[in-house]
Amino acid sequence: MVRMAVDLTRTRNPGPTSLFHAPSAFDYSGGVTEITAARVAAISGALAVALGAFGAHGLKEWLAQNGTTAIWEKAVFYHFIHTVVLFVLAQRPPLKAGPWWCFLFGIVVFSGSLYLLALTNLHWLGAITPVGGVSLLAGWIWLAACAGTGKEK
Repeated sequence: MVRMAVDLTRTRNPGPTSLFHAPSAFDYSGGVTEITAARVAAISGALAVALGAFGAHGLKEWLAQNGTTAIWEKAVFYHFIHTVVLFVLAQRPPLKAGPWWCFLFGIVVFSGSLYLLALTNLHWLGAITPVGGVSLLAGWIWLAACAGTGKEK
């Protein structure tokens, strides 16, 4: 009976042993699996909802005092829209890792800098925002370039 259990475990593919695995020369996933990509997208979605609710309720007075409510709302909007794109890309194997990473980086830099700008009113943070915007644009252009060509990455 023990031997049978050992044989069953040998036939299973455990997959990567960590959240991210080091890509090999033949691995074009950008170091992320579809499962990890979907999980990251789901966490990003939960974060977008939480930040949207927090901005509308918990930070309402603070943002109004700073005059940055519209900035916060813009950050949540772009965060949420591109999170949906992350999730869709993760659900359509093989993972288009290049655009996926562009969108993730864009969310972090574009929305992240806007969140910080809305909270701190430090206007120099606005200089960082376009870097994230360019990353989001790159993701969309990359998707357009590989659409219908059969090229996955």
